[in-house]
Amino acid sequence: MFLKFITFIEDQHFSPNNVSSHLFSTLMPMLTEDIQSNLEGSLAVFEEKNGALPVHRYVISNYCAGGIIQLSKSWFLHPETMSKEDLFAQYHTMISLFFATISPELS
Repeated sequence: MFLKFITFIEDQHFSPNNVSSHLFSTLMPMLTEDIQSNLEGSLAVFEEKNGALPVHRYVISNYCAGGIIQLSKSWFLHPETMSKEDLFAQYHTMISLFFATISPELS
């Protein structure tokens, strides 16, 4: 989802001014809710197959959705920090470590 969101921002040709503007602020809650809902649905499927997670899927999905939105926005405003591919690799490593701490089956 993280890579899809970054690609969406790029494909929409948002400029850094748009990202900082009221337009992006209006879109953020909707995007966050969509990402959170998709993550929560995926975690529900996982729980059906593997049992309950030690952290409620609502908490996990909201935490991850907020991180995806903020990291994407920050990277878009400062793309010189690292390439999109490096950012994705770093995010993947971080989120894998996070999930490994709550449920080894998710990592």
